[in-house]
Amino acid sequence: MSDRIKRDESRHLLKQLDQNISEYGYEFSSAFYSLWKSVKMLGVENDAVMTNVTRLMGVVKKLGESSPTISFGYNGIDVAVNGQRLKGKRTGADYLSMLTQLFTSMYIGEFIFPGEIEQGELINLCLVTTSVTLGNEGSEDTYKRLLAEMTEKCPSVMLSMYEEVEEELPPIIDPAQMARQVYRTLVEEYDEFTSKLNERRSFNLKKAIRAIQNIVDLLTDTSEESQFHHLMTLASLNAYKQNYFGTHATNTAILSMAAGIHLKMSRNVLVPLGLAGYFHDIAITEEDMDNNDWKQHTERGFILMSRLNSLNLPMMESALANALHHKNYDSFGEDLGDSRQGGMATTPLLELVKIADYFDTATRWWQGKKNQPISRAKAIKVIFDRVAQKQFAPAAARAFLASVGLYPHGSLLKLRGEPFFAFSTGGFMSNYQPVGTVVLDDLLKPIDKRDLYPAQLTDVEPTRDLRVPPSTIAMILNDFKIV
Repeated sequence: MSDRIKRDESRHLLKQLDQNISEYGYEFSSAFYSLWKSVKMLGVENDAVMTNVTRLMGVVKKLGESSPTISFGYNGIDVAVNGQRLKGKRTGADYLSMLTQLFTSMYIGEFIFPGEIEQGELINLCLVTTSVTLGNEGSEDTYKRLLAEMTEKCPSVMLSMYEEVEEELPPIIDPAQMARQVYRTLVEEYDEFTSKLNERRSFNLKKAIRAIQNIVDLLTDTSEESQFHHLMTLASLNAYKQNYFGTHATNTAILSMAAGIHLKMSRNVLVPLGLAGYFHDIAITEEDMDNNDWKQHTERGFILMSRLNSLNLPMMESALANALHHKNYDSFGEDLGDSRQGGMATTPLLELVKIADYFDTATRWWQGKKNQPISRAKAIKVIFDRVAQKQFAPAAARAFLASVGLYPHGSLLKLRGEPFFAFSTGGFMSNYQPVGTVVLDDLLKPIDKRDLYPAQLTDVEPTRDLRVPPSTIAMILNDFKIV
């Protein structure tokens, strides 16, 4: 069999798998909950139980056509079938919410069973788990008890404990913890994506897509617990654990999507935008930076991302982002001189990525960076100077300003008339809008949290002797609970 035929078959299999999960994932979850509920309420010997298990077996058979095993669990955010998240409610049903309670009450993260499982085992699985009460928080003891019973009565079903899912997150996490978790995941997994892509190895794109989708959810949340400002503060950090490239990729994705939100982009557009920002430097290496050979990464990145599927919107945008994001400035944010009048033959999404890339590059301490970072307020001014030079699109620059503000998140500021510094945790969209600020002492340690107006503050240029220490950042993100 030729390599081309193998690739075509693999693509067909993945496409079929995606379609099956999309088509039958909700049906499987609904059927499972119906069976569990009928077993709990009516016992095993009942016509309703047989009707529901027959329905469930039909869905299992359909899923089994494309996957030898079926995984079913709760990842701390959503119920998932074979890794595919099931979000929201279908036709007004509340079964997803009830399943969430069931998994946390059982303290089970995931069931895994063969696609050819016997219906008797499915009934036994439900029978064993009906001993828990929905809404009661489970424990490790609960899990161990269920594991012992299921090992005897459901030998083909494997379990994983809830704590082991998603890097051992606790069963209930608040939105700020969730924001930090998804940010950390994107940063830490970037090296894996880079190495696999450069080595032409299997590339789990869905892993990155799910993380970007989580960021979109947190950025677009309109409730009181919106994590927009929290994520924007995270995106103002210096390198997380000295992971320069992963931090830069994650920050560029977040800043790009924040600007896209102000342009009222739909979720279907925000996700490709975030992926383009995340993968825009995917081909660059530390050796490139050490050898000042950064120009090679744009062409190489375009080729690598095009090979994934250039006709797919997210990958097409990611490929273009690799090819064109350094049309006007280098990897350190410095102007490329004569090329600055070269125009902007790009896409609307890429124009947002270019500005976010420049902003993060110019304002952060960067490995091998020749010059000191500039302040975030000054970077905003430079962006609009470059709009006048036709380097950046005016609409993209305005949207970016609307998302980060006059004194962007993470700006080091000085309180007028007081001997204190301040750390911005809001955008200061105008002189008439107070925004959250953490007040720092002369050692740059947080001492207070105030809502201040921009007229009460002045910008401070960063210097080697005046950098917000990591310990202060940690205190701000934890003790002060910025939301």
